[in-house]
Amino acid sequence: MDPQVRLGKDRVKLSKSKDNLNTTSTTLNSYYKKLESPKSQNELKAFVNELGGDVVAFAITSMFENADRPTFAYLRSILNRYQQQGLTNLAAVQHDNDVYNGKSVVITGVKPKIPVYHLGE
Repeated sequence: MDPQVRLGKDRVKLSKSKDNLNTTSTTLNSYYKKLESPKSQNELKAFVNELGGDVVAFAITSMFENADRPTFAYLRSILNRYQQQGLTNLAAVQHDNDVYNGKSVVITGVKPKIPVYHLGE
């Protein structure tokens, strides 16, 4: 069997990661080209180096979804908040976004403690 051929879940997982990578780079490149100031472009590069491209792409996407007038200053405030809170991967940023937007977040593996009552006490 050819080692290049992926079957089942591996193939799906591989294609999803390629799609995510393409989406991330497309988002970053298109926004980078919109920035006119070299200072803003360098600042965006610094954020990508520090936080990662997927985190910055998520911030850009959420900025366009939530802001009436999306500006680089607004994006900078989002990314500075991520830095201050220590959110450096996409999963942590998405969790923070879900909590901020009031979505119910289920933490797996943690069971609530139920008090035990004994008769006669």
